[in-house]
Amino acid sequence: DAAGQLTVRYRAPAIAPAADSIFARGAFIGPLAIRAATVPGGTAALRVTADSLAWTAGVAERVLVQAVDAFGNLVTADNATVTMRPSSSVVWSPASGALVAGEFVSFGRDTVAEAVSIGAARAGGESGTGGTAVVGPAAPAGAIAIAATRDTLTADGWSASTVTLGPLRDAFGNLVAAGTLIGVAAQTGTLLASDASALYPGLDLATGADGRASLLLVAPPAAGPDTVTA
Repeated sequence: DAAGQLTVRYRAPAIAPAADSIFARGAFIGPLAIRAATVPGGTAALRVTADSLAWTAGVAERVLVQAVDAFGNLVTADNATVTMRPSSSVVWSPASGALVAGEFVSFGRDTVAEAVSIGAARAGGESGTGGTAVVGPAAPAGAIAIAATRDTLTADGWSASTVTLGPLRDAFGNLVAAGTLIGVAAQTGTLLASDASALYPGLDLATGADGRASLLLVAPPAAGPDTVTA
């Protein structure tokens, strides 16, 4: 312009933190440069990320909450309080706390096989969600219930009784996942059922959606007591 000045508008990058250099030169002057530092903007939302969305009953699962600006940059200067949102039977530890360098970590634990919505809210109004975790049952635990349609058979080699095993549950009372294997054996009778696995010796039954499995016990030709174990 008439004063020998040139004005330009500089648009900062969307990624922060970042450093940039702005250069200018003319026909009769050497190049000049200034440094421009880009910092994150104010917190616009919370980014909630679970290590996994496939949870196991009784196991604490890690969830990371981050304060981010409108461009998704981590706002490291934010130290506001964050509170995990309640959902189903999940217990958060800690349930709330201050952001440290823009981040907060909590662990969710649920003993019920169910779906859990993951979310957090920041003091000031911003919030975020991290999807839905599906809590699956833990490993089978406790005694296996066994019931038979008949407990007395004729020793003729063909009289039979239907034996039902289960329902099989974990330590928290959840039905085990369908397809859980149960190893079954009888002392003298013959067990009739499809072997669900060739990887293990003996007869293996797979549980159904109700946590149960069944087979047919055929009496031996000789009289005497028999015991079915699972």
